Amino acid sequence: MDVTVAAQTVTFTLHITDNISGVDVSSGNRISVGLRSPSGAQSAFGTVPFQSAVLLDASLSVPVQIPRYAEPGAWTISNIRLHDNAGNTTFINAPSLAAAGFPTTITISREFPSIPTRGSLPLYVDPIAVRDLTWYVMADYARLSGCHRSPRLMIRCSTPS
Repeated sequence: MDVTVAAQTVTFTLHITDNISGVDVSSGNRISVGLRSPSGAQSAFGTVPFQSAVLLDASLSVPVQIPRYAEPGAWTISNIRLHDNAGNTTFINAPSLAAAGFPTTITISREFPSIPTRGSLPLYVDPIAVRDLTWYVMADYARLSGCHRSPRLMIRCSTPS
């Protein structure tokens, strides 16, 4: 799943049964899936879309949006939260899923273009650290506001504090 150009959504399909009170699909505690990046510095979370029915046996889709420029590598399911209408909650983690034979990771990738030029005006790719993530800014130094040229024609930008 490539998140270079835009955020991407991965959808988990869960078949869940609860023969007494039903699966919670209507409260803030409803069914959810959480993912964690390889370094643990990023996470993504999704919940089953709100429904007003009482479901005793259901296949539910849980969309989880992976943000643009997310850390590449194997993202792991950190937990699946199951909640019923009687207020009971269970968390299932990656080791439990793996032991049951389910996959526990998705692969996230990012691709960055090579450094282009336009006539004699070079474009420079400058990594900027923002909140412990490396973002790549491709910029025409003649157009950027808030940036300046160093003597080596590099662009230096600073983020607002």
